[in-house]
Amino acid sequence: MALIDKLIAIADAIRGRTGDTELLTLGEMPAAISGIGSDASSFVDGTITEIRSETVTTACDYALYQKKNIETIYTPNLTTAGVYSFGYCSKLKNFTAPKLTTVTGNGIFCQCLLMESYNLPLLTYVPAYGWQANKALKSISLPAATDDINPYAFNQCFLLERAEFPKIDGVIYQNAFARCTVLTTLILGSPESTDIITLYDTNAFDLTPIAGGTGYIYVADSLVNSYKAATNWATYANQIRGLSELGTVYLGTSFTVTEELAGKNIYIMINRFDQDGYYNENGSYPSIAVSWNDGTDAGSFGDWGGSNKITEKILLNTAYSAYLSAGTTLTLQQYADFGELYFAYYEEGETE
Repeated sequence: MALIDKLIAIADAIRGRTGDTELLTLGEMPAAISGIGSDASSFVDGTITEIRSETVTTACDYALYQKKNIETIYTPNLTTAGVYSFGYCSKLKNFTAPKLTTVTGNGIFCQCLLMESYNLPLLTYVPAYGWQANKALKSISLPAATDDINPYAFNQCFLLERAEFPKIDGVIYQNAFARCTVLTTLILGSPESTDIITLYDTNAFDLTPIAGGTGYIYVADSLVNSYKAATNWATYANQIRGLSELGTVYLGTSFTVTEELAGKNIYIMINRFDQDGYYNENGSYPSIAVSWNDGTDAGSFGDWGGSNKITEKILLNTAYSAYLSAGTTLTLQQYADFGELYFAYYEEGETE
């Protein structure tokens, strides 16, 4: 191996340990090597405030449990976490792990008191005690979560107003949302859902606006009556509504513009997940377009290529308003499995 190749290999190894991405000169390497592990004492004595690593892919059980001074965790390639991996990080304010997919046990973010929101687009599991007592959490959306919402998952999230689980299809267990005293909007499933979720115990919503008659559970319109009659759900029958009442009106992948719709702002809504629930991290999906047919003429417009955005809304009323006249049928042309791709508009008073 030539000397230059050896130096490049050394620099790569240093960056791999430090998580840095900047190029290193020969003169900078000694200091960089000396700095590796220099924060070990602060980690041991609990004074460390920031964790940054682009190489970490797994957080073991109790990895940062009760590290009460940590404010920032930046692990962009983390995919797996264990029991209470970040539990009781009571000063944590910033958590970045967009590839986190698998959680193997309970309490991953339990008692993270200062976290107001999470960006977890790939997380498939909602563990017991997962977000319990996240007292600053205002909203949660887990677009890839399937199966169950386990016991006490969001118990005592006192500021939680909205929770959204478009793919959930299992059981909501006891006390999952109990004592979420401002929870007014709970979204379960999508317009395409065909099965109701099981409610294990009515105490899942104890001391919430849902139990008090001022909060609502939104489900597929076709399932509203089934939910209202189902075991335990019947207790909350008056609080169960169709997703169409939520403000976003889903038009599907093809629709005909009516006189009413001609006055609406029409969007293409995109959630970029493949059929197994994984985000297309490289943004390599082929383009999408819209075909149109007004009864006398036809064609297509738009050419939106691959994007690294997880979710995206494309407004048609600006550059493509000519195709939104009454009587025209619009159909999405998707050349890859985007997971979710549909037309929608917002009811009056709603915004994008």
